[in-house]
Amino acid sequence: MDWFTPRLHGAIDYAFGLALIALPFAFEIDPGDIADLLLIGFGVAMIAFTALTRHDLAPIRRVPMVTHLCIELGAGVLLFCCPWIFGFNERVLLPYLGFGFAIIWVAFLTGASPARPEKQG
Repeated sequence: MDWFTPRLHGAIDYAFGLALIALPFAFEIDPGDIADLLLIGFGVAMIAFTALTRHDLAPIRRVPMVTHLCIELGAGVLLFCCPWIFGFNERVLLPYLGFGFAIIWVAFLTGASPARPEKQG
């Protein structure tokens, strides 16, 4: 199902990346804690990878959108599972579950090819 164009997907990815970076500061998670560092790392990686993907909002268009979506699905699953993998599920859970699910959802609902212009006439 193609609810999101690659351009809209790129905008969402940049917003998600910035939000992931800001979350540890907004929720005052322990500075230097693995839960803190993982959110920031995922945010930076998301912004960098989005900047390398072939869509209208990327400055360096090297990675095909299909590849981007596959990697993003994996990253969403990993983000969702991080609290249990790293053992902080009793302290910090909601940002990981929420953003992990949202990233998976957006990746599944994005069309891999750019929007086609409508035919004239």
